[in-house]
Amino acid sequence: ALGKRKVAYLPGLSDRLRLQVADQVLAKARAQAAGGDLRRAFLEEYWRASFQQSIFVHEGRHALDRTLVTGLARLDDANLEYRAKLSELALADYPTLALYNINAQTIGGDTPHGKANAKVLQGYVAWIEGHSTEVTGYDKATPALMQVDKLTEDQIRHVAKTLDPIAL
Repeated sequence: ALGKRKVAYLPGLSDRLRLQVADQVLAKARAQAAGGDLRRAFLEEYWRASFQQSIFVHEGRHALDRTLVTGLARLDDANLEYRAKLSELALADYPTLALYNINAQTIGGDTPHGKANAKVLQGYVAWIEGHSTEVTGYDKATPALMQVDKLTEDQIRHVAKTLDPIAL
């Protein structure tokens, strides 16, 4: 998939990110369930985190951008989606969940989400390549995108903030 480009949908990466998110949510659900219904606690926490990320953070950024962004940039839906996705990565309770949702089959497509997903992942690839010594277990022989799951939650947030024009 990465033969002639640096970003593409990678199902294996998606699987690894999904497992990381499940482990993170499970850890919190265990603490919340405290001997109660773990399945229910897991589902409640996953739903809460998904809602927080996609509605409060993503749609909240769209509301801010309606005020902050002017001119042609405001008319560019891909730009607005890009900015909202960066907010998800920087502010979500589980940045790995946001990253999982961005590594989607829409990458590189003609939709605003597809264009934004590709641009976000290009930013992460560039950061990983420029900071490879900071990525635990980084393998120079493997494309950077295939290793995005090696980023810590703090690194995911940091990269998003460096890419976002209003975060710094």
